[in-house]
Amino acid sequence: MTPLLATGIAVFAAAIAAAYMLIEPIIRASVRTGYVDIPEGRKDHPRATPYGGGFVVLSAVALPALLGLGLALLPSTPEWVPAEVSIHFHGIRDRAPQVFALLGGAILLTVLGYVDDRKKLPVWPRLAAQVIAASLLVLADLKATAWIPSPIVAAIVTVFFVVLVTNAHNFIDNANGALGGVAAIEASGILVLAIGHGQWFVAAVALCLLGGLLVFLPANFPKPRLFMGDAGAFLVGFLLAGLTIMLRYDDGRAPWRALALPALLLLVPVIDGALVTLARLSRGVSPFTAGHDHLLHRIAVGVGSREKATMGLWTIAWIGVLVANACSGAPRSGADVAFLPVLAVIVWMRRRRGSVA
Repeated sequence: MTPLLATGIAVFAAAIAAAYMLIEPIIRASVRTGYVDIPEGRKDHPRATPYGGGFVVLSAVALPALLGLGLALLPSTPEWVPAEVSIHFHGIRDRAPQVFALLGGAILLTVLGYVDDRKKLPVWPRLAAQVIAASLLVLADLKATAWIPSPIVAAIVTVFFVVLVTNAHNFIDNANGALGGVAAIEASGILVLAIGHGQWFVAAVALCLLGGLLVFLPANFPKPRLFMGDAGAFLVGFLLAGLTIMLRYDDGRAPWRALALPALLLLVPVIDGALVTLARLSRGVSPFTAGHDHLLHRIAVGVGSREKATMGLWTIAWIGVLVANACSGAPRSGADVAFLPVLAVIVWMRRRRGSVA
């Protein structure tokens, strides 16, 4: 086992451990404080269900990231750190502002989502906070620059893209397992491309996000004990938007990849967001209005259940990341094994679904 592979396994294990240790305390705290989703109106789940999945995922990303950054910022490298790993510490130190921007935006949107879950904020305060979070990425020099020569235009496009992707992921959080499963598949796709291109910083963050989502998912599907809430949906959408921007696509020979690959990696929210926005605007309704016209609802009409429709979303997401992987131009480095944890959890959940049916 190479030192880099061992480090990756350790990061993944740390993310899973952080999320796993917090999931039960978060469920109990949510119930105790009334941070629960009560079934009423268009909500048809059978019982009040705790929110808090976003805090589980945030812990899986923030704790390993801060520990890794702290290790890289030490005056001298500990002797137990392999040389093959420590040579990357300089790059981590250079990226410290980006780490803080990503985590700062993630924490801001998690807090925003928590308040929104509690009080149902109007659209404009939500959009304002999302613009601020996206602007933090721009200030840390995380911009969509692959095909945009003007820095100002790149900054505007970056903010627009982050806000769009954040809300698109909130849109698909409309059934048990929908957001968690799709986001886990997207994170694994980003992880594969990051490893293939040697982008170890992006790979590490994607690995942490994947670990948190894989801990959350069995608690949400098929029988939910915990919901993401807007706190989790905003967080996950923002992190995936940030990672998608950070990922390198253009090798100088195929600039189309900078446009096509992000759309493929985020295929489900792209389709759902476009479908819902166009359908609602055509009816003269705000795209931010709640409704049952999402991609999942349309699939559910055809297949007869939301659980099957959720698996349909997972299938679409899988197709997107597999096509993106095939078209990426990244060297085949064995990174495809990054898909295996997601596949294992999905297979396990399908068996569990049969046992609780």
